[in-house]
Amino acid sequence: MSKKIEKLYEFMLKNRQYNRVVQEGFYEDALVGKNGRYEKVISLLFQVVNTQSQPNIDKLASFFQKIYREKDKLYSYTSFLEVIGVKSDEPKNYLSLFASLRKHEGWGDKTSALFVKCLYHIHCGDYHSRFMIWDDIPQIICDEDRIYLPVDVVIEHIFKEIGLPTVYGFKKINKYLEHYRGMEIEVWDDLWFWGFVTQKGNGIDRVIGWNENKYWNLFHSEKSPEKINEIKERAKEFIKILQN
Repeated sequence: MSKKIEKLYEFMLKNRQYNRVVQEGFYEDALVGKNGRYEKVISLLFQVVNTQSQPNIDKLASFFQKIYREKDKLYSYTSFLEVIGVKSDEPKNYLSLFASLRKHEGWGDKTSALFVKCLYHIHCGDYHSRFMIWDDIPQIICDEDRIYLPVDVVIEHIFKEIGLPTVYGFKKINKYLEHYRGMEIEVWDDLWFWGFVTQKGNGIDRVIGWNENKYWNLFHSEKSPEKINEIKERAKEFIKILQN
């Protein structure tokens, strides 16, 4: 089974450009044109929670009320951590951000991990500097720090498809991938893109196959016939790895 996981990682590493277009479009909408750091981080928070299929608006309201009350403290990463509940004696790293954010009602593991990944992308990844928010955010993932894969039903189904039905849910999948660190685990984030465009159906009734309709529903994906055909061929490679 480890060989199949390695092949998936190699495939995603080789084909990073396709999901990158989608991610850059997401960051462009969320961050560019915002006035000041607090507008950027608030916009990113809203964009991320609204990736949930059914965000709990009632529970999230109290979180955003707190953010707006203390928006003057959003000028730095350190002060942002303070606002969301990281204590002064705790490390100011990505792990602390995740642990504190997930405690707020309406967030949870997947959404918190997604927000952390976004911050890691725009500050440490190879993205344009116009996306950056803070100067004091960690630039590397040190040994005692980590980011998590934002696991949802799309990714869970992939692990089931490759023959790992007991590796299910956010904690188990991240535990299985824990030897991938920093930018390595960030590569695994592309698993959602390839899984999304190669799954048909919902819930437990999903089947594997190229799904052009889902690709068209990715707002920031490239829509030329040539590019769609190119991605379709890459998707066939992805499916072959899953099923062989």
